[in-house]
Amino acid sequence: MPIRSRAAAAAVHILTALCAAVGVVLQCGFFGGRLNLAALQYFTLMSNILCAVYFAGAAVRTLRRGDTWLPVCKGALVMAMAITGITFHLFLAAGDFNMGPTQLITNHLLHTAAPLLTVLDWLLFDEKGHYRRFEPFLWGIFPAAYFVYTMIRARVSSFRFYNGSPYPYPFMDVDALGWGKVLLIFLAMAAAFLALGYVLVWIDHLLARRQKR
Repeated sequence: MPIRSRAAAAAVHILTALCAAVGVVLQCGFFGGRLNLAALQYFTLMSNILCAVYFAGAAVRTLRRGDTWLPVCKGALVMAMAITGITFHLFLAAGDFNMGPTQLITNHLLHTAAPLLTVLDWLLFDEKGHYRRFEPFLWGIFPAAYFVYTMIRARVSSFRFYNGSPYPYPFMDVDALGWGKVLLIFLAMAAAFLALGYVLVWIDHLLARRQKR
């Protein structure tokens, strides 16, 4: 059964929002004297902004009513943050991926702490049984839209990321890999994350059945 303590749930909501918000603020250079809003082009930053906004609102909702705020949006957020954490630790951490001078701190906040807290928050505090079987496709709209947006922006903008490329991540670099390989990687990752979405649905239904018993 989910933990019923509103105070505990609100505390974890606030901690998650703070990890995401502080990571975003540091990455954008608010405290370093060199403001860089272009860093918001990373999927990591976009997903963490959504994380900070959602959990700030969820903390207020929990203290007032005690239920899960916008369960469908929560599922999409869990999916997006899981993608953020998994992609970084499996594909980027061991390479030369660079997000600027604050990355030693922001990597832990944005790629590890916030994603883990988001998933744990869902596991520990949410009522289960809300997710429907088609929802992983809805959750996948955000990362798919980000891919399309990034491909278009790279062609029409002169902006370059810290790695000197118009693409934020090495596996999206059409100039280095070619369209065929990039699309193949995208389809493989889309299939993997769709499968992850169905794992979340399966866990949701499994825990809901156990709650009923």
